[in-house]
Amino acid sequence: MKDLNLLLHPSAIQSDTWAVELLAHLTQENKAAVEAARQACKRILGHKDAVAHPDWERLVMAALDASRDFEDIAEEVYGERVSFLDDEGWLCQGFSEYNTTGQVAGLLARKVTRKHPQWLELVKALAEKCAKPEHDAPLSDVLFKPCIQARCAGWETLPPLAAKENLLCFFDVMTIPHVLEHERLLSWLEPYKNYLMFVDYLLEPAVIASSRWPEIVSLIKDQPNIRASSEFPRIQQLMKERGLEP
Repeated sequence: MKDLNLLLHPSAIQSDTWAVELLAHLTQENKAAVEAARQACKRILGHKDAVAHPDWERLVMAALDASRDFEDIAEEVYGERVSFLDDEGWLCQGFSEYNTTGQVAGLLARKVTRKHPQWLELVKALAEKCAKPEHDAPLSDVLFKPCIQARCAGWETLPPLAAKENLLCFFDVMTIPHVLEHERLLSWLEPYKNYLMFVDYLLEPAVIASSRWPEIVSLIKDQPNIRASSEFPRIQQLMKERGLEP
């Protein structure tokens, strides 16, 4: 197997065997694959020539798949399969060293990688991986929010993913001007109409100033727990001022 450091230099990309040789490092059946994936994401897979390579998508997926599942490592360490949430030992505290999702998120957040035609599919695969607690990564702040702000191709598919990962960041994203004006805004918000976070969202200056405010408030004005909020009188006052409530 060729030395990994040689494959992480931009000049290596021009070799006909570069992708195959790097893939060999990323698919090893041990922890070495994790470190190789981390280094590849940091040092070479974000290079413009790497992104243009026909095997780039395959290499990124291999870097993502290099993340080890907790139960597999628990069996190696403890001699039995234990879930991340049920672990009472030390392994869950240091499991980040077996994880590559943070590095893949950082890679996919780069401007050069966002232009790849399979970028959105890779983002979805990453989000699916991060649904497992041991593979958690700050996707909303690192990836979803910046890409929504920049209106990356396919950004309209990201708000629901952001909501699943971090509701606080989701509501923050919902204040971005082009998001507020988007035709799908209400469908993005509707699943969370009984969340108290919605009250704070409605009182954000950007939301109050939006022409969509009457539509947005109509989602929550009859929700019992929302009406019970200590901040709801402020919303009622705004509704009265705008002729939405007698």
